[in-house]
Amino acid sequence: MQSFTVGVIWSFGNRLWGLFAGLLVSIIVTRALGPAGRGQVALLGLISSVSLMLAYLNIPGATIYHLNRKKWQLVRLLKPQLLLTTIAACLGLVILVLIYKFWPDENVKQLPALAVVLVAGIIIITMYSNSIGSILSALREFKVLSVISLCTATIAIPAYFIALWYYNGGVVGWSLIGMAVPLLGLIITYVIILPKVFQKPQKSELQKTSVLTDCTSLMTFGIISQLGNIAWFLTLKADQFIISGILTVEALGFYAVAAGIAEHLRLIPMTFGQVLFPYAAEKEKKERRFFICACIRMTFWTMILLGTILVVLGNQIILILFGSDFLPTVLPFQILVAGIVILSIGNLLGYEFNAIGRPKLILYCNLICGIFNIFLNLIIIPVFGLIGAAWVSFITYTLNSAIIIFLAKRISNYHLKDILIPSHIDLQILKESYAKVMKSNLKLVKNAK
Repeated sequence: MQSFTVGVIWSFGNRLWGLFAGLLVSIIVTRALGPAGRGQVALLGLISSVSLMLAYLNIPGATIYHLNRKKWQLVRLLKPQLLLTTIAACLGLVILVLIYKFWPDENVKQLPALAVVLVAGIIIITMYSNSIGSILSALREFKVLSVISLCTATIAIPAYFIALWYYNGGVVGWSLIGMAVPLLGLIITYVIILPKVFQKPQKSELQKTSVLTDCTSLMTFGIISQLGNIAWFLTLKADQFIISGILTVEALGFYAVAAGIAEHLRLIPMTFGQVLFPYAAEKEKKERRFFICACIRMTFWTMILLGTILVVLGNQIILILFGSDFLPTVLPFQILVAGIVILSIGNLLGYEFNAIGRPKLILYCNLICGIFNIFLNLIIIPVFGLIGAAWVSFITYTLNSAIIIFLAKRISNYHLKDILIPSHIDLQILKESYAKVMKSNLKLVKNAK
């Protein structure tokens, strides 16, 4: 429990700064490029995400599962992971080229070619960064992950400002910084951090197996869970593709601002999820349920508090941060915030199925929600525009959490009261976390003296 709490503290601090840094970058990009330029940036992000999703074999998820649940030795994992990551990166580049050449949306073809080339670099870097990050997560090196992420997020703020405001780099400038900053983090990880991590002694004996066999084992878990991620991507991003195709790139720019700010709330369940999955994968049923239920309760009520503040102050937030031109995004933003609060339950409860090696359940749930989301958006967006898209997302997020809660109750006997009603245990965990932070701060002060 102690290491879990420490991991959450480090991860939360990292995510909190990432939230602030991401918001600053969003303000810089939006104010520098305007609605049309922001729409192009959103479209570049969408095509890169599609390329990643279709090529991604979810080897990071398989890595965490095999190191913690299957008790693989790290040395055994490195070769198949590197091979599969390289294959996935090459496949991602092929998919990106096909999208750019043959996607029916004319807005895609109007994107600057150089920006698309730089996005190809982002895809490659993202693949390898996620693979390395999954090893660090599996080894519970959350402090290392957090330091790297904090450094890159901090560097990104002045980098985007210089590229977009000082040099007026436009969409190409955005793509260049989007590739350069994570590349720096990847280099730091490979050259400085990982050698120290790999020097740690391994607990289990090395099993002699072929690389092909290990690749097959990783892919069996990874591909199934990735199909669920692809279906989930349809739930999360299909509305933006449809807006770009049916409406205009300016409309996409408006909606991307609303969705971008609202989705920053997802950093909270992602914080717990990053730490939760490695722990849940190695725990037995009773202890795993304790961790997952406690995480969901604390996350959900934190999300309600923050979500309420964002909804009440939505108009002022948009006006101050992005200007009066983006006031049409206020109502979609408020609707999306409410939906993401509900979605946090399903996000965290879904780790139960991955932890017990049943990612197919996530696949089925996300597939149902993804198809539902596309179908409803095609009907609603032409009539009700951005507000209709936001309401469709709210309904889809609610459906997603409802299905996962139902499955968790049927399969693992989770009860709604256990995951929603606060417990005295939550207060104990918070007290322990506060005590650890204060102890750490006192130690830093003493060392400084």
